[in-house]
Amino acid sequence: MSARIRVSLAILCSLVGCGSQRDARPEPARWVRVALPESIEQPESFPLSGTVVPQGAAQGLSFQVAGRVVSVGPREGEIVRKGQVLASLETTGYAASLEAASAQTRSAQAAAARAQDECRRMKIVYDKQSLAENDFLKFKLAEEAAREQLLQAQASEKIARKAHSDTSLRALVGGVITRRSVEPGVMVGAGQPAFEIAQVDPVEIQIGIPENL
Repeated sequence: MSARIRVSLAILCSLVGCGSQRDARPEPARWVRVALPESIEQPESFPLSGTVVPQGAAQGLSFQVAGRVVSVGPREGEIVRKGQVLASLETTGYAASLEAASAQTRSAQAAAARAQDECRRMKIVYDKQSLAENDFLKFKLAEEAAREQLLQAQASEKIARKAHSDTSLRALVGGVITRRSVEPGVMVGAGQPAFEIAQVDPVEIQIGIPENL
Protein backbone atom coordinates (compact mmCIF):
# COMPACT_ATOMS: atom_id res chain seq x y z
CA MET A 1 0.00 0.00 0.00
CA SER A 2 1.37 3.37 -0.96
CA ALA A 3 1.89 6.24 1.45
CA ARG A 4 -0.86 8.33 -0.26
CA ILE A 5 -3.51 5.65 0.33
CA ARG A 6 -2.57 5.26 3.98
CA VAL A 7 -2.87 8.98 4.57
CA SER A 8 -6.37 9.06 2.94
CA LEU A 9 -7.58 6.24 5.10
CA ALA A 10 -6.30 7.93 8.21
CA ILE A 11 -8.07 11.18 7.35
CA LEU A 12 -11.32 9.32 6.58
CA CYS A 13 -11.21 7.46 9.87
CA SER A 14 -10.63 10.68 11.80
CA LEU A 15 -13.62 12.33 10.10
CA VAL A 16 -15.93 9.42 10.84
CA GLY A 17 -14.82 9.39 14.46
CA CYS A 18 -15.43 13.10 14.88
CA GLY A 19 -18.97 12.85 13.42
CA SER A 20 -19.94 10.04 15.78
CA GLN A 21 -18.83 12.06 18.79
CA ARG A 22 -20.89 15.07 17.69
CA ASP A 23 -24.09 13.00 17.16
CA ALA A 24 -23.93 11.16 20.48
CA ARG A 25 -25.77 13.78 22.60
CA PRO A 26 -27.41 12.81 25.88
CA GLU A 27 -31.24 12.73 25.82
CA PRO A 28 -33.05 15.07 28.21
CA ALA A 29 -34.48 13.59 31.37
CA ARG A 30 -38.15 12.51 31.22
CA TRP A 31 -40.58 12.63 34.11
CA VAL A 32 -42.50 9.43 34.73
CA ARG A 33 -45.66 9.49 36.85
CA VAL A 34 -45.93 6.58 39.22
CA ALA A 35 -49.29 5.40 40.60
CA LEU A 36 -50.28 2.62 42.91
CA PRO A 37 -52.28 -0.20 41.34
CA GLU A 38 -55.97 -0.34 42.22
CA SER A 39 -58.77 -2.82 41.64
CA ILE A 40 -61.80 -1.68 39.61
CA GLU A 41 -64.98 -3.74 39.34
CA GLN A 42 -66.63 -3.37 35.94
CA PRO A 43 -69.78 -5.39 35.16
CA GLU A 44 -69.73 -7.46 32.03
CA SER A 45 -72.23 -6.40 29.40
CA PHE A 46 -73.99 -8.44 26.74
CA PRO A 47 -75.91 -7.09 23.72
CA LEU A 48 -79.55 -8.18 23.92
CA SER A 49 -82.64 -7.35 21.89
CA GLY A 50 -86.03 -6.53 23.34
CA THR A 51 -89.37 -4.82 22.84
CA VAL A 52 -90.52 -1.54 24.39
CA VAL A 53 -94.17 -1.77 25.44
CA PRO A 54 -96.39 0.74 27.27
CA GLN A 55 -97.77 -0.05 30.69
CA GLY A 56 -101.44 -0.93 30.55
CA ALA A 57 -103.81 -0.91 27.60
CA ALA A 58 -104.09 1.92 25.09
CA GLN A 59 -106.72 4.54 25.92
CA GLY A 60 -109.50 5.07 23.40
CA LEU A 61 -110.80 8.56 22.60
CA SER A 62 -114.04 9.52 20.86
CA PHE A 63 -116.16 12.62 20.24
CA GLN A 64 -119.03 13.21 22.69
CA VAL A 65 -121.10 14.86 19.96
CA ALA A 66 -121.81 14.05 16.32
CA GLY A 67 -120.69 16.08 13.34
CA ARG A 68 -118.40 16.42 10.34
CA VAL A 69 -114.65 16.27 10.96
CA VAL A 70 -112.93 19.40 9.66
CA SER A 71 -109.37 18.88 10.93
CA VAL A 72 -107.24 16.04 12.25
CA GLY A 73 -103.82 16.58 13.79
CA PRO A 74 -101.42 13.79 14.75
CA ARG A 75 -100.89 10.56 12.87
CA GLU A 76 -100.11 7.09 14.16
CA GLY A 77 -96.73 6.95 15.87
CA GLU A 78 -96.62 10.64 16.80
CA ILE A 79 -96.23 11.77 20.40
CA VAL A 80 -98.94 14.00 21.88
CA ARG A 81 -99.17 15.86 25.18
CA LYS A 82 -102.05 15.97 27.62
CA GLY A 83 -104.68 18.53 26.57
CA GLN A 84 -103.50 18.72 22.94
CA VAL A 85 -106.27 19.08 20.32
CA LEU A 86 -106.35 15.93 18.20
CA ALA A 87 -109.31 16.65 15.89
CA SER A 88 -112.16 19.15 15.47
CA LEU A 89 -115.74 19.05 14.18
CA GLU A 90 -117.68 21.69 12.29
CA THR A 91 -118.97 24.17 14.89
CA THR A 92 -121.58 26.19 12.96
CA GLY A 93 -124.67 24.45 14.37
CA TYR A 94 -123.28 24.17 17.89
CA ALA A 95 -122.26 27.83 17.90
CA ALA A 96 -125.77 28.86 16.85
CA SER A 97 -127.32 26.70 19.59
CA LEU A 98 -125.01 28.25 22.16
CA GLU A 99 -125.92 31.77 21.04
CA ALA A 100 -129.63 30.97 21.26
CA ALA A 101 -129.21 29.46 24.73
CA SER A 102 -127.25 32.50 25.88
CA ALA A 103 -130.01 34.80 24.60
CA GLN A 104 -132.62 32.80 26.51
CA THR A 105 -130.54 33.08 29.65
CA ARG A 106 -130.29 36.85 29.30
CA SER A 107 -134.03 37.12 28.72
CA ALA A 108 -134.77 34.91 31.73
CA GLN A 109 -132.43 36.98 33.87
CA ALA A 110 -134.27 40.16 32.92
CA ALA A 111 -137.67 38.55 33.58
CA ALA A 112 -136.53 37.23 36.95
CA ALA A 113 -135.20 40.65 37.92
CA ARG A 114 -138.53 42.31 37.00
CA ALA A 115 -140.54 39.70 38.89
CA GLN A 116 -138.33 40.07 41.95
CA ASP A 117 -138.61 43.87 41.92
CA GLU A 118 -142.37 43.75 41.45
CA CYS A 119 -142.76 41.24 44.26
CA ARG A 120 -140.66 43.41 46.53
CA ARG A 121 -142.83 46.47 45.82
CA MET A 122 -146.02 44.49 46.33
CA LYS A 123 -144.64 43.20 49.62
CA ILE A 124 -144.41 46.78 50.85
CA VAL A 125 -148.02 47.41 49.83
CA TYR A 126 -149.09 44.12 51.41
CA ASP A 127 -147.35 44.97 54.69
CA LYS A 128 -149.37 48.20 54.77
CA GLN A 129 -152.48 46.08 54.39
CA SER A 130 -153.30 47.82 51.11
CA LEU A 131 -153.15 44.57 49.11
CA ALA A 132 -155.10 41.38 49.58
CA GLU A 133 -153.16 38.26 50.51
CA ASN A 134 -154.32 36.33 47.44
CA ASP A 135 -153.13 39.13 45.15
CA PHE A 136 -149.75 39.26 46.87
CA LEU A 137 -149.47 35.48 46.54
CA LYS A 138 -149.81 35.83 42.75
CA PHE A 139 -146.76 38.12 42.62
CA LYS A 140 -144.82 35.78 44.83
CA LEU A 141 -145.63 32.77 42.64
CA ALA A 142 -144.70 34.77 39.54
CA GLU A 143 -141.31 35.53 41.08
CA GLU A 144 -140.71 31.86 41.85
CA ALA A 145 -141.72 30.86 38.30
CA ALA A 146 -139.34 33.44 36.82
CA ARG A 147 -136.54 32.11 39.01
CA GLU A 148 -137.24 28.55 37.84
CA GLN A 149 -137.21 29.64 34.20
CA LEU A 150 -133.87 31.32 34.79
CA LEU A 151 -132.41 28.12 36.25
CA GLN A 152 -133.69 26.13 33.27
CA ALA A 153 -132.24 28.63 30.81
CA GLN A 154 -128.87 28.55 32.57
CA ALA A 155 -128.87 24.74 32.48
CA SER A 156 -129.68 24.76 28.75
CA GLU A 157 -126.87 27.23 28.13
CA LYS A 158 -124.47 25.03 30.10
CA ILE A 159 -125.40 22.01 27.96
CA ALA A 160 -125.02 24.01 24.75
CA ARG A 161 -121.65 25.35 25.87
CA LYS A 162 -120.49 21.82 26.72
CA ALA A 163 -121.61 20.53 23.30
CA HIS A 164 -119.77 23.37 21.57
CA SER A 165 -116.63 22.59 23.58
CA ASP A 166 -116.89 18.88 22.71
CA THR A 167 -116.41 19.65 19.03
CA SER A 168 -112.68 19.70 19.85
CA LEU A 169 -111.26 16.32 20.82
CA ARG A 170 -108.35 16.64 23.25
CA ALA A 171 -105.87 14.09 24.56
CA LEU A 172 -106.70 13.09 28.12
CA VAL A 173 -103.17 11.75 28.67
CA GLY A 174 -99.80 12.18 27.04
CA GLY A 175 -98.43 9.35 24.93
CA VAL A 176 -98.09 7.91 21.45
CA ILE A 177 -100.92 7.65 18.92
CA THR A 178 -101.36 3.93 18.24
CA ARG A 179 -104.52 4.20 16.13
CA ARG A 180 -106.21 6.98 14.16
CA SER A 181 -109.72 6.19 12.93
CA VAL A 182 -110.94 9.57 11.61
CA GLU A 183 -110.06 11.70 8.63
CA PRO A 184 -111.14 15.20 7.54
CA GLY A 185 -114.53 15.30 5.84
CA VAL A 186 -116.05 12.18 7.37
CA MET A 187 -119.15 12.16 9.58
CA VAL A 188 -118.74 10.74 13.07
CA GLY A 189 -121.28 9.87 15.71
CA ALA A 190 -121.14 10.47 19.42
CA GLY A 191 -118.99 7.79 21.02
CA GLN A 192 -117.45 6.59 17.74
CA PRO A 193 -113.75 5.65 18.30
CA ALA A 194 -111.38 8.24 16.89
CA PHE A 195 -107.95 7.70 18.47
CA GLU A 196 -106.04 5.35 20.73
CA ILE A 197 -103.20 6.65 22.87
CA ALA A 198 -100.58 4.52 24.62
CA GLN A 199 -98.78 6.07 27.56
CA VAL A 200 -94.99 5.94 27.28
CA ASP A 201 -93.98 7.34 30.65
CA PRO A 202 -93.12 4.95 32.12
CA VAL A 203 -92.68 2.01 29.74
CA GLU A 204 -91.69 -1.62 30.11
CA ILE A 205 -88.90 -3.36 28.16
CA GLN A 206 -89.38 -7.05 27.48
CA ILE A 207 -86.05 -8.81 26.90
CA GLY A 208 -85.34 -12.49 26.30
CA ILE A 209 -82.15 -13.62 28.12
CA PRO A 210 -80.36 -16.80 26.89
CA GLU A 211 -79.92 -19.62 29.40
CA ASN A 212 -76.10 -19.42 29.31
CA LEU A 213 -76.33 -15.85 30.69
